[in-house]
Amino acid sequence: MGPARPGPQPRLTTASPRAARPGAARTVAREIETKDPDDPNVLATLARAELAAGEYFKATEMFRDLAERVADDPAALHRVARLQISAEDWVGARKTLGRALRAKPGFLAARITLIDLEARAGNIDTALEMARKLRAERPKMAAADLVYGDALMRAKRFDEAATSYETGLGKEPNSALVLRVYRARLLAGESDRAMALLEGWVRDNPDDVSARKALAAAFIGAKRYADAIALHER
Repeated sequence: MGPARPGPQPRLTTASPRAARPGAARTVAREIETKDPDDPNVLATLARAELAAGEYFKATEMFRDLAERVADDPAALHRVARLQISAEDWVGARKTLGRALRAKPGFLAARITLIDLEARAGNIDTALEMARKLRAERPKMAAADLVYGDALMRAKRFDEAATSYETGLGKEPNSALVLRVYRARLLAGESDRAMALLEGWVRDNPDDVSARKALAAAFIGAKRYADAIALHER
């Protein structure tokens, strides 16, 4: 019988462990660990609690231990790698993602996460090259344009990032890409173009809460208070 495999990522009492009461979360997690020390979900919960408490070394070691427990289940390895990235354990996450991709070559979610990892770790050229390859292989996939744009943003190539996001937006219109184009255009010094995009999107998609919040903040930042109030009242 192989090592136990984790189910969906365990959560603490709030959506973000950083928002929880770290001391209380650690205490509860440790009590659970004494009852079921071999359950990978318990270890993940305790590691997240340590991370929330600022115990990065402990959290990193626990996440690496967790990676060893999940055998070669690609989806489980990908979940663990995302936890490792949250602890900024680039080395551990890269190793875990490598295992996931060896177990399932072409695993799209793991490839995208690896590109994001390299960009976060400062390996921008590597991230860009990987993203270009993904775009070439998946020319109809908006997520490839998004991850390429994200890497360009980290390289402070804002105009190119906006163009990549816009390419993705043309394939799959969605709030995440709209907000990325908006931010990239702002940082590229094209505030009027950014605002026009966001206003147009909210006009056509009035139920998009994230975009409405961004537009309200933009109105307030531009001292367009009447527009902010009108948006709130719609």
